Amino acid sequence: MNTESLRNEVLVPAVAKTLDIAAKAKPTKEELFTTAKITAAVAVATAVVSLAVQAVLRNR
Repeated sequence: MNTESLRNEVLVPAVAKTLDIAAKAKPTKEELFTTAKITAAVAVATAVVSLAVQAVLRNR
């Protein structure tokens, strides 16, 4: 499976379904803060892994 098909067949439908569920939900303020914290942590982890991979590839 290449990147394009992964995006079109897996990621886009998953995001669409998540947004649909979120639109129907009535989250509390605490749930929103928890979601924001998790999202921020995932973003930071993604950035760190990306930088680590770039460093490894540069030093090959």
